[in-house]
Amino acid sequence: MLGVVSWGGSSGEITSQDGCFNDGYLEYESVRHSNFSYDHMPFSFDQERGILCGVLGYFSNLHEVKKLHSIEKTMDTEIIGELYRLSGLKFLDEIDGHFVIFIYDQNAGKTLVLQPEQGSILPVYYYEDSNSVTFSTSLRYLLKKKAFDRKLNVRGARKFLYKSYMIPDEETLVEGVKKLVPQTYLIMDKKNKVLETPEIITNGLKISSDTAEKHFGDYIENNIVNVCSGLSDPPPAVTLSGGVDSNLILHYLRNMTKDRIEAVTVDAGKEYNEVPMVEKILEHYDGVNFITESMKDTVIDSFPDMVWRYEGYLFEGGIFLRYCICNLLKDSGKHTVLLGAGANEIISLEIKSKYYSKIDNMDSRLRNFLKGTFLGSIYYRLFAKKSPEEILTLEFHDSSSRTKYNTAFELLLKMHDLLLNSYGFLGIYPFVNRETMSASLALRDRNYHKQFHNMKAKEILGEKVAEKVEMSFGVMEEQDLFEMKKDTLMKVLDSEIVQSLLNSRQINKLRNDPMTYHVFILHLAYIYLFNKLYISGEFDSEFDNDGFDADLDALIQ
Repeated sequence: MLGVVSWGGSSGEITSQDGCFNDGYLEYESVRHSNFSYDHMPFSFDQERGILCGVLGYFSNLHEVKKLHSIEKTMDTEIIGELYRLSGLKFLDEIDGHFVIFIYDQNAGKTLVLQPEQGSILPVYYYEDSNSVTFSTSLRYLLKKKAFDRKLNVRGARKFLYKSYMIPDEETLVEGVKKLVPQTYLIMDKKNKVLETPEIITNGLKISSDTAEKHFGDYIENNIVNVCSGLSDPPPAVTLSGGVDSNLILHYLRNMTKDRIEAVTVDAGKEYNEVPMVEKILEHYDGVNFITESMKDTVIDSFPDMVWRYEGYLFEGGIFLRYCICNLLKDSGKHTVLLGAGANEIISLEIKSKYYSKIDNMDSRLRNFLKGTFLGSIYYRLFAKKSPEEILTLEFHDSSSRTKYNTAFELLLKMHDLLLNSYGFLGIYPFVNRETMSASLALRDRNYHKQFHNMKAKEILGEKVAEKVEMSFGVMEEQDLFEMKKDTLMKVLDSEIVQSLLNSRQINKLRNDPMTYHVFILHLAYIYLFNKLYISGEFDSEFDNDGFDADLDALIQ
């Protein structure tokens, strides 16, 4: 999705073909992978009412909402456009799914980019100057479309180092380019020539504790059935671990179809190998094709490709495992995949949204204050027992940045979405839906650490499967990967980019004890590579490519 709003332009003659729209004020184009019976249109334009609607992602209750409003349209872009015409932005109270929606209302002079409260399926980047606003779900497309003097956002990079996995606000690693954060939407007002990012206001669902207890598993099953029933090529693949959540997904999918199911698991090595556990579980299922391989230390050679695909949005050790999973998915022949991601955050109420409390307690406010003082390292070393690496990140604390949403949950979804999309896959999250969120809220303390959910899930799975299901091990440590390319990665400490972010004392600390600070050095290498790939201009000719084929040693010299 790519668009340009020209403040000085005026709506005139309209051209609309091959996924491109232009009326003199708005230039818009969309490329979409079709996975459902209802997503064959990149956008729809109701010329009579002057409403253009574009969609990326999926919906889990589109048929239900369509029936409720007696809408006869068949494509999701047409249905969402009609819902907007009928009730304005109130339609966000009704639809459920994982998506990003674009609305252009010619008559009202409003251009909107909308997302669910938990965030959109892809990032929405935007750049504003005195003449126009350029926005896109791809940073490469935005940079290709909009010419300006590119610079690394040093303040954003320091926030990235402090948070350890992403920039926790609207900034990006490119100076001047911003991103839409969860719980907000983008609006461009033609009359006043103003861009704003207001808070999304929805009413949510109210479910009683009795109803939640009785139907808790049903919400997840219904979500799988509703989404998968609209697939053009069912059933989807499944990423499988030894944990409860992915096995519950497999159970419901097996009940839904007799077709062969493609299940994918990566052996992350050492104590992180869940393949033997999964193999024992699959003894109780028929018609499951199990695709697996071991993750090799040489995956670090593909680090530049990961930076390219993630566009500088995030970095966390889990990306190496997800990278291997995506390469395995290519062997499945499927373009959609069910994931258990988000289950912990939704069910344990860890996600920060209007469904949950936003009130910081005194302890958290005290910790936030201490981070910016000399007492911070003392507090975290003696009382919080943080590692030297975690204490070092405190030196990059920016007191002006106050996060209003759950960045860990955004990381989890975007870590999958960005990578899957770059390979042409669509991730489906059965646990990320309004009913499961509301039911979890109704159960509250009874579901602490997913206790009720796990008990209910094991009842559904049956004794034979449940006794073989354990807590998922997580992902491998980055230490082995770092050691594989330590000499190459250490070279970034001599670069101008790193020296603009760190002082000599900090750099010497890393040089003297690289293994203690290996994750921090990987973050610096990530920023270094991003600057080379996206800021320098050296590789602009590659911007149309989803992947980047270059060895780590060739880029860090």
